Amino acid sequence: MIRLLNILAITALILSAGFAYSIKYETLRQHEEKQALQESVRAERETISTLNAEWAMLNSPERLQRLADKYLSVQQLDVRQLARTADLAPRPEKHNSLEGIMGGPGAGGATTPANPTSLYDLMRNTTTP
Repeated sequence: MIRLLNILAITALILSAGFAYSIKYETLRQHEEKQALQESVRAERETISTLNAEWAMLNSPERLQRLADKYLSVQQLDVRQLARTADLAPRPEKHNSLEGIMGGPGAGGATTPANPTSLYDLMRNTTTP
């Protein structure tokens, strides 16, 4: 009986030692993975910082003005180029977008209001033959 208990105790000790070692190595593996991810994040942040600095340099007003002067033939705005609101053409009339689909106002025996303001008005005032 004592011998059986000794064998069971030794077996339990060996199993618990194996379990402890497996947990230890899994913890080490996860720690290494965490460090690799942290290094990757640090490298990405450094890349983003570099790209932001490059973007700021490329979009600096002085640089853009130099490039515009060099490559674009833009002239200064003349006061005579400005227009008054009264000089603009009047707005085109508002057309019902369903008229073309339905074949024009009143197509198919339906009656439409003089100026339908919504699809609801159009549908409310139509009759079926």
